[in-house]
Amino acid sequence: FSQWKIISVGEDCFSRTVLTRWGLKPSASFGEKSTPFDLSVHPVSSLVALLNSDFEGYLDDQHLEFSEQLNFCRNTRYRVGFNHETGKDYAANNFQKLKETYEPRIERFREQMNKREKTCFVLHNRNPYLANWATINQLWSMLKDRSSAQEKILICISTWKFGELIK
Repeated sequence: FSQWKIISVGEDCFSRTVLTRWGLKPSASFGEKSTPFDLSVHPVSSLVALLNSDFEGYLDDQHLEFSEQLNFCRNTRYRVGFNHETGKDYAANNFQKLKETYEPRIERFREQMNKREKTCFVLHNRNPYLANWATINQLWSMLKDRSSAQEKILICISTWKFGELIK
């Protein structure tokens, strides 16, 4: 896989985590900078909408809120949970710290999409029974169309909740 760029496209941080633990993607401690889908929760339909709009409204104040109960910020338009950036300081000053964290991540994602390197996109599907495979196919079509990579693939990792009876 040394010739492939591996990009997590969500649905949550599991896709980045498993790639790092398996040694397929460098960790942050080895200099691999995060992109927006590495450390947050995005429904697949929101991934499609964000790619389609080039992240329009993603960090707009009118769509951001801080959840006291969850202790992290959320985007209500896209139903995104920024669950690795915890604490009220991410919401202070019109979400300045959240924006300073995510603006570079968005830019890195855009840069990676413009590279010609072979690219493997990885999506974690958190519940295969509820998966909307048509939306996942739509996501894949968008990634193929927008990526400049010479070769590209999508790997979808599907998992069930711990202890769930698999039918």
